[in-house]
Amino acid sequence: MPLTGERLLIAATVDSVEVGDEFLRIPPHLTVVGWFSFSDERKRFLFNAMGNLFDETGVYQNTIGGKPAKFGPDQNVDVREMLNVDTAPWFGLHALIKSLGTFPEDDPFIDVFSPHVSNTPERKIKRKEKLAFQAVALFSKNPGDPYKHVDAAYNLMPKDQPHG
Repeated sequence: MPLTGERLLIAATVDSVEVGDEFLRIPPHLTVVGWFSFSDERKRFLFNAMGNLFDETGVYQNTIGGKPAKFGPDQNVDVREMLNVDTAPWFGLHALIKSLGTFPEDDPFIDVFSPHVSNTPERKIKRKEKLAFQAVALFSKNPGDPYKHVDAAYNLMPKDQPHG
């Protein structure tokens, strides 16, 4: 069954994003948890979990570009698999969303974590490229609105740098 109403996605972004930013296309990112829905009454659980997981600012700071791959329903999306990606945030958030939220039943990959970044004309991750993701964001999308909105953002600045 497809999701109805507001849809949410959690992604680690290559560049910084801030609450209130909006995009027609989400900028280069690693999807932490694919599209899902979560009731407004329960969102505090999601925000608390994300705050706890991503307060550990060193997460996603030492990833490395792996082999190229093709994703998408028609295997026509060029991506770069990412190595050295901590799976703990995916396991924790996936379990929370499965318990308190809704994943689309028609998504065969919802129970699979496959860290990758899609290539864009502006940004292509290279093999063995070291990449430190700048933020983890909760994106929302509403029916009829072409924009994806940043509802929450967590800075992934390394611990040895002062917080602003």
